[in-house]
Amino acid sequence: MLFRSFGSASGGAEVSTNSQTFTNLPAEASGIPYFGIWSALTGGTYIGGGTTTGLTGSLPAGISVNVPTGQTTVSIS
Repeated sequence: MLFRSFGSASGGAEVSTNSQTFTNLPAEASGIPYFGIWSALTGGTYIGGGTTTGLTGSLPAGISVNVPTGQTTVSIS
């Protein structure tokens, strides 16, 4: 479960203001090619999503992925 917080929009984009670590992920043969934005952690409404960059290739079971502060940018047009 991912919860990111974002700063104020600038130039149509918002950048993350917190880091997130995902631990003990299942094996993913194709990496993590997509993301989704929801209105709540559970029972929320799907807002939108898209493709990721930098999370390609095979990920072994049990791996941890850390997304540092400032490394997630969302542009909504």
